Amino acid sequence: MPEVRVDEVRRFMEDSLRAVGAPDSEAKAHAALLLHADITGHFSHGLNRLAFYVNDISTGATNAHAKPVILKESAATAWVDGADALGSTVGNFCMDIAIKKAKECGVGWVAAKRSNHFGMAGWWALKAEREGLIGLAWTNSSPVSVPTRSKKGTLGTNPVAMFAPATGGDYIGVDMASTTVAMGKIEMQIHKKEPLPEGWALDTDGKVTTDAHDAFKAASLLPLGGLESTGGYKGYGLTAIGEVFCSGLSGSRSSHQVPKWSVTKQGEPMNLGQCYAAINPSYFAPGFGERIADCLRTWRNLEPVDPQLPVLAPGDKERINAEQTTKRGTIVYPEAQIESCNSMAQKMPDVRIEDVQRFMEDSFRAVGTPAFEAKAQAALLLHADLTCHFSHGLNRLELYINDIKTGMADPKAKPVILKESAATAWVDGRNSLGATVGTFCMEVAIRKAKESGVGWVSAKGCNHFGMAGYWAQMAQREGLIGLAWTNSSPVMVPTRSKQRCMGTNPIALFAPAADGDYLGVDMSSTAVAMGKVEMQIHKNEPIPEGWALGPDGEVTTDAELALKTGNLLPLGGCESTGGYKGYGLSAMGEVFCSGLSGSNPTHKVARWTFSNGTINSPRNLGQCFAAINPEYFAPGFAERLSDCLTTWRGLEPVDPSLPVLVHGDKERTNIEQTRRRGTINYPQKQIDTTNALANRIGVKPLQVL
Repeated sequence: MPEVRVDEVRRFMEDSLRAVGAPDSEAKAHAALLLHADITGHFSHGLNRLAFYVNDISTGATNAHAKPVILKESAATAWVDGADALGSTVGNFCMDIAIKKAKECGVGWVAAKRSNHFGMAGWWALKAEREGLIGLAWTNSSPVSVPTRSKKGTLGTNPVAMFAPATGGDYIGVDMASTTVAMGKIEMQIHKKEPLPEGWALDTDGKVTTDAHDAFKAASLLPLGGLESTGGYKGYGLTAIGEVFCSGLSGSRSSHQVPKWSVTKQGEPMNLGQCYAAINPSYFAPGFGERIADCLRTWRNLEPVDPQLPVLAPGDKERINAEQTTKRGTIVYPEAQIESCNSMAQKMPDVRIEDVQRFMEDSFRAVGTPAFEAKAQAALLLHADLTCHFSHGLNRLELYINDIKTGMADPKAKPVILKESAATAWVDGRNSLGATVGTFCMEVAIRKAKESGVGWVSAKGCNHFGMAGYWAQMAQREGLIGLAWTNSSPVMVPTRSKQRCMGTNPIALFAPAADGDYLGVDMSSTAVAMGKVEMQIHKNEPIPEGWALGPDGEVTTDAELALKTGNLLPLGGCESTGGYKGYGLSAMGEVFCSGLSGSNPTHKVARWTFSNGTINSPRNLGQCFAAINPEYFAPGFAERLSDCLTTWRGLEPVDPSLPVLVHGDKERTNIEQTRRRGTINYPQKQIDTTNALANRIGVKPLQVL
């Protein structure tokens, strides 16, 4: 393919932008943004996008002379009007603000409306990393992502990036779309005259296609994870989180309202919403950079499946590409690019809800848990079973009981705040129960969000805290956006590795809409949590292909073998189908959980298992609890989110018997149906295991109807 000198590419980009009226400073800033993409090997966001920006300026959709303005701010937050300026203009303005606020009070969170395409999200997160901060950047986009069960692209790719500094100039750099690929990758396949890998996109009939031209015409990308059975609803959820932070907080258009980005659209501003955040590790546990460096070393030193393809940390591939390109001094483009620049239900035993709660509370009290903590922990587990996430309910009780009996968890301990600012708190969970730490930390986050706009709490000395969504929903019930994240035992196999090293590191976001409605995303960064593998064993069923690897590093459907080996695939599966993004999502969790809190990183956490009476060291998990107050941003947050929820639910489904759902709908329906029925269905193996526990600790067994 043709090679072009780097300085010539830069010159051409700047000249093109200046030719349509962009001031010299804006032309240089925007060209640097695009050139960064090509230098790092992400050609979909570089020269490939230049014609779109030029068209936007030419038609009046973008005002290259405009300057963003702050509409509202607090010590830790800012709501910005991007004034339809170039994406680089808005990005520089907003991230500079976020960095300044993070240096002054620990967190800087900026939401901007009326922005335009801002290139690679990682460019903006990297700005904060270069200042010794954790950088986060997110944007919504045109509707090209197909929500699970739908056949129409309605959500954006809504890319997110997080960069975090390590010692010695090293860093983690996660930059990913919430679809398997961005639309620009489809365009690049067209330029290269190559078909698409299966699982990237749908055609106009809602069928998976490998025809790049059909996929481009349909503009229906599959979410990260692909189909519902392989975790695609999690990619959908990641997109929904982006919508909350971008259009929800900023007052911009939601993705389903954004016009398709085109080289021919006449003069209509896109009014994208964007989120820029910076978090100052110095406001949390000392030694952040060293902990991240330790994680990076551990991941890179894992034994690779293919010795020719070493395990990389997120950001390594881009750094290598940049080094090679800079050394070579040229960029290789497809000929067509140059030319275009020159275009699942079985019957199971029933148990009454109140008896499940009674049994859980009795079990905790039987091993020395105070009554208040026993009720709180039982409520946490019962919530999982009510929502039909059985992997995190009664299925987990024996592990909690074992932790208390062996001294791995102290049911009488109380968390303490080690350091705090108006918007942040660093907490020592003191090895107390998950419900104790979760309640303490989220209450702190909620109070700070009501007073300062954002409450960000990082805790060390923690234990398993159940479903992450339980904690995020605490904030949602207070009219706030709630975010909860935890690291975990190493059960995920990083891309290219055949050794487990990362955790499932689940994340949850709940956000309030109008009239009591809400969005509730709760997901692990693997296709499934290990508890789902356990449930398949209870049901005597195999696991679907794509969940886990066997001891030989090959995909397995044997649930017993998968549980024994403990090697879960990241969300997205293999590298070619976006598994490196699930790996990246887990890495983000490590930054916010162990990185900020000073807890054990995942690769140093002992596997959660039964200890046969042996006294073990505490697991020292790290957890993150955050609350964001929409009132500190654009008015009308709940109404905008309601509009998104209504739009998504109203999409035409592929199967009329399976309507398109919003994250949280399935759980809400399950709770309503379970409470109406008054009983919970459990597999017989679960009942047998639980009643064996009852006999050992001397409590009344579950009463099966």
